[in-house]
Amino acid sequence: MNNKYWLRLLRNDDLEFLLKTETDPQNQEFTTLEEHPDEEMLKEFLLSDHDLEKYGQLRQVIDSEIGPVGFIDLYDADPKFLIAGVGIYVDRNFRKKGAALSALKLLAAQMKNWGYKSLYADVAVNNPGSHSLFEKAGYASIRGENGMTKFVLTL
Repeated sequence: MNNKYWLRLLRNDDLEFLLKTETDPQNQEFTTLEEHPDEEMLKEFLLSDHDLEKYGQLRQVIDSEIGPVGFIDLYDADPKFLIAGVGIYVDRNFRKKGAALSALKLLAAQMKNWGYKSLYADVAVNNPGSHSLFEKAGYASIRGENGMTKFVLTL
């Protein structure tokens, strides 16, 4: 396993990177957010309770020796059926350098350790880079509808 990258929980000092990421217009093509969060919203988010079991979602930072390079999100986590959705963002300066693949593998190991049985991702059909990433991480493409392809990983 590549240990150049690791996952960690959000911290208050992530505000600048979070703000840059969430407000960059070039990152909006594949987001599901209807409005861009402002600095106050992001400060509140950083201070909020990040409890996967309680809220069904969790954002972690993809970190490196030089600082954060991206985020990996869990959403729609279902502790009864032990399944969760995955979303990932890596800063364009760190793409194709192993950060995303490392993060997906680390997350899979973490979720397996927590007792989860599967992860899934809904990826836009016009996002071949993400298709390739999830396939390299061992996810199987099971169907596509409404402009999205679903990828599933059994843990």
